[in-house]
Amino acid sequence: MATYTRTEIAIRSMVTAKGLFEKGLITEATVLAGSAHHIVRDICRHKGIEPSEDALTSMRNRPVKETVKIINSVYNNLKHADKNTDELVEVPDDEPLFLIKLGCINLMRMKVDDIRVKLLIDYIGKRIEN
Repeated sequence: MATYTRTEIAIRSMVTAKGLFEKGLITEATVLAGSAHHIVRDICRHKGIEPSEDALTSMRNRPVKETVKIINSVYNNLKHADKNTDELVEVPDDEPLFLIKLGCINLMRMKVDDIRVKLLIDYIGKRIEN
């Protein structure tokens, strides 16, 4: 049996999501990146560190729930099949990259020093605008 910290699970998931993205498996990458992002966000909150989406909220003068709803809308539509099982879900091509970037930013806010996080940030920086 393997044992990992939640931070390690999140990093591994983001690396795997990047690989899925590169193969054109956008939906699968989004689900995995969204899960990783949520793990890291929850760790931040538990440690008393403001997660990136909370910081974005204060910068844009929006209620936290509104910003979180926007960030999580695609991921939540994918994972909550109990609400409308026949509903079509649109997944933007760059959705996994945004979720990975948010996860990496939160890891940096936690001062996680891991080369994989730096490589992910570099990779995403070459593909999306800030």
